[in-house]
Amino acid sequence: MKNVALIGIKAFLFFAISFTVIFGVTFTIYYGEFIIPFKYGTMVGLFMGFFGALLTMLGRLLFVQRVLFYRNIDTELNARGVKNVIFGENAVNTTFRRIQYGGLFLSDGAVLFLPGRFAWKPRFINLPLKKIKQVGKARINPLKFFSGGFSNRLYIETIEGERYEFLVWELNKWIEKIKKVKNQVE
Repeated sequence: MKNVALIGIKAFLFFAISFTVIFGVTFTIYYGEFIIPFKYGTMVGLFMGFFGALLTMLGRLLFVQRVLFYRNIDTELNARGVKNVIFGENAVNTTFRRIQYGGLFLSDGAVLFLPGRFAWKPRFINLPLKKIKQVGKARINPLKFFSGGFSNRLYIETIEGERYEFLVWELNKWIEKIKKVKNQVE
């Protein structure tokens, strides 16, 4: 529960600051003034921050409890032969043009992305640890606005040259755990 609260605080700050800047600048340009429009932009930003944090915490709780959208995760993992899940979190696959929500899992042999049950053209991703060349942070990229471009994202590069990006809340923990398990496998 402590983890969910910390993620909620991070989400609030992210959404509040992002929407304050977006609406503050938009209102300032539209009305040609600075103080009053930016004040209203800040109010909208705080409201969106609260709303975004609430939805993020709710999604995290649903994932942890494996209810609603996430109740088929364990069945899917078993169907794919995954027995030992070391770490898992709800995540967003931002690799391709169309983002997909789902779950990212680290097992003793691979990193797996399972798309949510309502994903359109779902892409299951299985990255064996032996084929992972590099793991790190993908830097902020405003050109990827709709796929988490204003956040650092987890990137995984394979020895074949493929690059995958995932938006996760505990980025440093993911990098550390993948490197640790990969070193144990080799």
